[in-house]
Amino acid sequence: MVTGDGAHQLTFNELAVMGRYGVKPKIFVINNGIYGVEDVISERGHEYDDLAQINYHLLPEAFGCKWWFVAKVATNADLDAALERVAAEDTAAYIGVMISEEESQPMTEAIIDNGYKLRTPPIG
Repeated sequence: MVTGDGAHQLTFNELAVMGRYGVKPKIFVINNGIYGVEDVISERGHEYDDLAQINYHLLPEAFGCKWWFVAKVATNADLDAALERVAAEDTAAYIGVMISEEESQPMTEAIIDNGYKLRTPPIG
């Protein structure tokens, strides 16, 4: 499963269920520190789109997921090493992939602004 950090904040309590029942998921949390979809569907710049800074890599153990492979990666080399280990082992894996906010948005600000203005009815 690949999830963003914003979406994951709504669902990470399910890790406790996975740990309890011995489920072995492979979870990748793309962590850019923002609720990025809001940039696409709403006007940018709202403070509520900034996420709480959670140490995601500590969650599996906190939720009772013993013996999981857990990693926090920030470089391509670290990600490659984590992927090799995930492929080689029959265990659950939880990988936090750190990316900058700037690298996470594939659309330019101009395109986002244009789309936002097209969907927003004029005031008055």
